Amino acid sequence: MMSTSSAGRSPSRFPSRVPLLAGAGIVAATAVVVAAVHHAPSTDGSPIVPTGGWLNAYRAALILGLALYAAAVMLLRRHTVALAAVLAIAAAVQLLPLAAPLLLSRDAYYYWSKGRVEAVHGADPFVTKPSAFPGDVAYPRVAQDWRDRPSYYGPTMAGVSDVHALLVGRSAHAAEYGYRLLAAASMLAIVGIVAALAPIPALGVALVGWNPLLALHFAGGGHNDALMMALYLGALLLAARSRPRLAGALGVLAVASKWILAVFFPLELLRRPRRFRVAPWLVAGALLCAASFAAWGVGWLHSISALRSQAEMVSSNSFAWWLSDHVGGGRFAWARGLRYAFAVVYAGLVLLGWRTGRVRIGLTAGLLVAATPFLAPWYLVWPAALSAIEEDGAARLVVVALTAWLLRDAVAF
Repeated sequence: MMSTSSAGRSPSRFPSRVPLLAGAGIVAATAVVVAAVHHAPSTDGSPIVPTGGWLNAYRAALILGLALYAAAVMLLRRHTVALAAVLAIAAAVQLLPLAAPLLLSRDAYYYWSKGRVEAVHGADPFVTKPSAFPGDVAYPRVAQDWRDRPSYYGPTMAGVSDVHALLVGRSAHAAEYGYRLLAAASMLAIVGIVAALAPIPALGVALVGWNPLLALHFAGGGHNDALMMALYLGALLLAARSRPRLAGALGVLAVASKWILAVFFPLELLRRPRRFRVAPWLVAGALLCAASFAAWGVGWLHSISALRSQAEMVSSNSFAWWLSDHVGGGRFAWARGLRYAFAVVYAGLVLLGWRTGRVRIGLTAGLLVAATPFLAPWYLVWPAALSAIEEDGAARLVVVALTAWLLRDAVAF
């Protein structure tokens, strides 16, 4: 594998250090953000509002980081850069928020609570809500809106939550920081896998690893989507290395983290040449279903049916919410319209894949996120990771645009 991203391109008119200077600027901007949040009265919700002059520093650093990220993605498509330097910058960006308190969300406490439901209280985590145990040490830290909601996560995350709950015990700090460490490690794994799979390694690594918003929500917030995507990309890497059984096992664990990954499976089957063999995935899926029935009976199936209730929720980050406020009409009507629009585009992308063998999974993921009515900023990792291993300029543009859109959640102007 080549150690630079220059294969097949003409010599750059600019020195290779220009993209690296942009990357160094992203690191510096992320460091300022981390310093600023220590001066905020509260950081586990959005937006974060540091006090005094730190508020303007926080705003400026976020905007600068976004601008440099967009510039770097553009520059790295055309210029030769040492992959090792790009990887080092990605690691710095993705690890820096570990020096901050919990950022922008309390979901880590929800994961902790769901783990304790089974590991401590012996109840089924798929049908038992956190409010069933109001005296539990995790319950007061769960966000109010999530205390009476079932789990939207599959068996993989249930197992992770159980192990985590046993390891951290009753410590709230260990609980949230444990998930943040896991998310940060998952982001580093994604970066490493992208370096091995991407057609332009340095560009792919920067697209996902230099993204400051992902750093804030994973090393800062501890969300489990990074683990899901690390498992999925790991499966693709194993398939590329002719390890079909391990690829199937890892891929099924990824899909069983959040069922949304199943959306991309038909497209993968249309890819020519196909990236993986189907049979090992089917066998692994059957084994996982059997294990899930043995562990939770039919309860785990609620994680699939619960997706419908989540699809009926509309978040303030979503395009449906914005269209309702600025164009008119009901939020749920816009949410339905965007879902139908995505279904039409998805059918077109499937047809393209069937006819040509070229599938655009990164673009599909980006459009899925844009159409999602309950849009969380950390969903950005879906299109970022998948676009990073493809050569698709439109997909990269969607990732950068979504980064700018979702950054609004972190800062008040």
